Amino acid sequence: MIFELDDSLFELQGRDATRLKVFFYECLERQHRITVNPPYSDTRDDPVNRWLDAHEGERDELEDVLVFGFGGVEDPDEISTFEVYVRANLDEDWSASKPVVNLESARRLVEAGLLVLMEDWDDDVWFVRTQARLAGKLTQLEQSEDKCQIRFDSFGGKDQILKRLREVIVPEPSLRCRTVVIFDSDARRPWNQLNPADARAQPGGAPFESDASRLLRARQALMPPGNARLLKVCEDDQAPLAHYPLTRRTIESYVPVQALFTSAERLHRRPQRQAMKAAAEAFKGLNPAQREHFNMKEGFNGDAGADACRWAGGLYDGVSEDTKSKLARGFNFAGSPLGGSFKPTERPLFTDGHLHRDGQETEAKRLVMCILEMV
Repeated sequence: MIFELDDSLFELQGRDATRLKVFFYECLERQHRITVNPPYSDTRDDPVNRWLDAHEGERDELEDVLVFGFGGVEDPDEISTFEVYVRANLDEDWSASKPVVNLESARRLVEAGLLVLMEDWDDDVWFVRTQARLAGKLTQLEQSEDKCQIRFDSFGGKDQILKRLREVIVPEPSLRCRTVVIFDSDARRPWNQLNPADARAQPGGAPFESDASRLLRARQALMPPGNARLLKVCEDDQAPLAHYPLTRRTIESYVPVQALFTSAERLHRRPQRQAMKAAAEAFKGLNPAQREHFNMKEGFNGDAGADACRWAGGLYDGVSEDTKSKLARGFNFAGSPLGGSFKPTERPLFTDGHLHRDGQETEAKRLVMCILEMV
């Protein structure tokens, strides 16, 4: 985070002055940036310099934070763009793009860290770390975890996440602005390439509805109801939440084709091994959009309902019946470790090279930056 301190804070007395010094050291420990408004200069006779003079034995260390900002040193790898304006009075404005808070609230933000909320803690965390490695940002992510700037958590599925957001996080501004929600889109076809023209073609809505509102409804229309509700809560105009719905359907949609063949080779029973190889070959023949929105766990059988067919539109209209037959059950073969394939293992199913060739690098950067920019 980047805390911009109003210089009136440096005129605080007694306990409040002590709290300000503690805040400096907390930011130093967790490596949050501190700036001053107006910008700091050691040549002026102003509240900041008088405050530093009052802490003569610690002046050099405290001054370093103001001069260099990030943890007292210049850091070329700084990524965070989340800014908070801190001032002395009690009036706060959490709705601003740059929240205005008092010193006590600023301290709570530092102590709380950034909550990254996901559906499945175990599999999803390893997926995010894999994407961070692919994006060249794994070191920054791990360092942020080590400094308690980031914590990952899960409440067990979209309904539980939605309940937690509505009851606990959204009503509390200090929690809302320190939460990032990452979830499967579960979209049956590409959903994030819609543009304002597509939005204006969306039926329904109120008179004079904005393009942004129509675009949200158009995206929701391509998702199952639970995902659509979660997206709507995150994109609420009055209380928005940082969020990242996966471009592809689920995290299993990011398992590269090569991993399916490798997984098939490791099945012990010959009929299952042959069936999964045939499914992998058929899957390889789909186009990228079809692969990215295929039901990896349950196959075409799992999307046979009317709603699923409507969400998919005509994405699979040109797929042959033979291909559909081979992919009828997806990749839910006994012994196939597809769900946990992003966890570290002595015998990984794929390499980062396979992920690069699968075209995942661009989204990996978007996903990881969604987190790191909030740190």
